[in-house]
Amino acid sequence: DAFHIGGSNIPLEELADCLEDLNASRPVVCYCSSGKRSVVAARLIRERFPAARVYSLSGGTDRIKAAMEG
Repeated sequence: DAFHIGGSNIPLEELADCLEDLNASRPVVCYCSSGKRSVVAARLIRERFPAARVYSLSGGTDRIKAAMEG
């Protein structure tokens, strides 16, 4: 079951090819289901744009879904 919180959906394996299209002047929140790939994605973005405000959603969307289910 997919969980989408908005924004652009860029798979981690495609991120390096899409970095030039990223608007790093705005905050960037990386997320995935577990939070593990989003940490890697955030690191890649910070390497390219050191001054960017980049965040990784801790625990991923699985954590949000679990909290919503009570």
